[in-house]
Amino acid sequence: MQTQHRLPAAHSRKNSKPKSHRFGFTLIELLVVIAIIAILAAILFPVFARARENARRTSCLSNLKQIGLGFVQYTQDYDEKYPMAWHKTVYTDRDDVGYAAADPGTPGATYAINPGFDGSSRYLKNWMDFIFPYVKSVQIFDCPSATFSPASCHYGYNDAISGAGRLRLPLSLASVQRPSENVLALDYNIIYGAYANPGDGRDWAGNPSLSIVSPHLDGGNIVFADGHAKWKNRKDAAFWTADMNVNRAWNPMLP
Repeated sequence: MQTQHRLPAAHSRKNSKPKSHRFGFTLIELLVVIAIIAILAAILFPVFARARENARRTSCLSNLKQIGLGFVQYTQDYDEKYPMAWHKTVYTDRDDVGYAAADPGTPGATYAINPGFDGSSRYLKNWMDFIFPYVKSVQIFDCPSATFSPASCHYGYNDAISGAGRLRLPLSLASVQRPSENVLALDYNIIYGAYANPGDGRDWAGNPSLSIVSPHLDGGNIVFADGHAKWKNRKDAAFWTADMNVNRAWNPMLP
């Protein structure tokens, strides 16, 4: 008969006791991990910011394409004449022409267009009001990258076409010699702004800290008289030449 040998109780308890191990990060390791995360963030955040701005630029470009289409439809219904920048008394002797009761659903009541906005229930009809029946949206006049007052117009209408800066009536389609080259409207986020010109645009575009004319990275969006829209670099000096006798982008009368 075989004898079974048993280990002493003390020995058995000693061998069955679980072994414990303590793990942790040293201060050096934590600092290295934090430094790596900081470096990755510094690299990736500008990339993400640029991607977001590209999305806003695309949205703005879509706005201007719709605005350009609104202009085209307006001219088809009004004897191929472009709209005024605003209804102003220089075009008529009547002070009340062009005014209407403020309607929150119209651009004229949304944007404080000067001159003529007197803070009362009256407002001057402007070019956005004239093409509003065709675009049917106030939101398309808002540039998602505009940093100026939300009550300001975010887009400007070329005063060489509207006649606003020269106190004359707007041009006709036939007067625009190079529709694919002539500016119709563009990023122009300034207070009381309703029309645009290269003289003022040159000053604003030359100061990137303002981000008024060129809110999208290093440039701004433009819709041309033929209805096509594209992004333009603000460093194009010829484009912002104030001399209308030679500026082929802004002067629609040049051959």
